[in-house]
Amino acid sequence: MKFIYFSLIIGFLFSCKKEGTNSDIVVSFPQTLYGTKITNKTDVRLFTNRKEIFDKAVIGNFIKNSTIFNLQENSPTDSDSIRFITQDTAVFGSSSTKLHVIKTGEQFLFYSPLTPIPVTSDTSESFFKYTAPKITLSNGGLYTNYIYVAYGDYAILDVSLLSYKLKYSGHPYTGTSTPGGETWGTMPNEFNENYVTITDTYNDTLAIQEFKITCKAK
Repeated sequence: MKFIYFSLIIGFLFSCKKEGTNSDIVVSFPQTLYGTKITNKTDVRLFTNRKEIFDKAVIGNFIKNSTIFNLQENSPTDSDSIRFITQDTAVFGSSSTKLHVIKTGEQFLFYSPLTPIPVTSDTSESFFKYTAPKITLSNGGLYTNYIYVAYGDYAILDVSLLSYKLKYSGHPYTGTSTPGGETWGTMPNEFNENYVTITDTYNDTLAIQEFKITCKAK
């Protein structure tokens, strides 16, 4: 799965006062926020066998030729956007998929519709901080709601981005015995620090870097 910015993230009219402020500004929906800048929150981090690797040469060798790290060197475009249809429904980028929005204080969680998890998927988000339960339907398929996270209000949001490259030797997420391989991408989520306690079980090596993309209403 390879996701870069909002236009590639999902394959898949009323007003209110802005919460969390003393402002009387009224936000009218629909409301579109556009990406204005990308800021890195962390350097690239590398984990394997329950340890974090700090050797920059080793880190550089593992992520060489990857284009999903150091995103702060890129500039967002108008396609990197969030459109709030209502205060609790939004779409990302050019996608037509509607996300359910839950706002708690300054935190926004965006839930995708129930989405099938491919049997061969190895990004079952054990290294994502925000996840939803996996559900087995009557057809035997495994489904989940993908969760994206941002902070701010309906006029300006900092959307969390997590870039990752995972090299795995087994298939820890679905419990199958498919061969190992590599996967990489960028998703609007945050890193689950508890992941490092299970990497040695499957001899995984994981590189991650966290960013935020600031989106503002024009």
